[in-house]
Amino acid sequence: MRALTFFALLALSLSLFGNPARATQVIPGGVEYTNDQIEEAGQLKGCIIVVAIVSPPSPESVNFEFLFVSGRAGFKISVGDIDWNAKSISKKTVVKGDFGSREFAYHDAFTGSVSPEGSYVAFLKNDNLTTRFMMGFISGRYSISFLRSDQKDVREYGIEQIPAPKTVIDSFKACIDSIAKQ
Repeated sequence: MRALTFFALLALSLSLFGNPARATQVIPGGVEYTNDQIEEAGQLKGCIIVVAIVSPPSPESVNFEFLFVSGRAGFKISVGDIDWNAKSISKKTVVKGDFGSREFAYHDAFTGSVSPEGSYVAFLKNDNLTTRFMMGFISGRYSISFLRSDQKDVREYGIEQIPAPKTVIDSFKACIDSIAKQ
């Protein structure tokens, strides 16, 4: 099953990013889900599920944010390298990124750009894909692809962990309901 998953993820990254010199699949050592929100002038504007991904002793740390902002679904990828001995992190610029799953296998579904702080932020081009995108993420079997500015290979993280605890999903749904009631 892992071999089949690897080849599916590799094919996805090749189709998303052209023909890179190589693609590296990473099976994360640790995945943690939390919630966050975006407020503007006291009004709730966005709901976020943050996925912190690490694989010690590898220095690479990835934050994937599943976003619902101003009625639009998207994601943000931030990457840094951790110095485990000094307990510090150096931020890296992400120049491309994508999301895929069995439930959400749409090539070129997002419009994205690099933020001033070096994260890659993308939103769905077609709002009709929002439910499939959410289901693909919540299923806990998805991949995150990205290209760092300081490396030549696409990084492909295969996540096989459902957002837990269940309160993370419940909090996200409650946040979206709060926005709808405003």
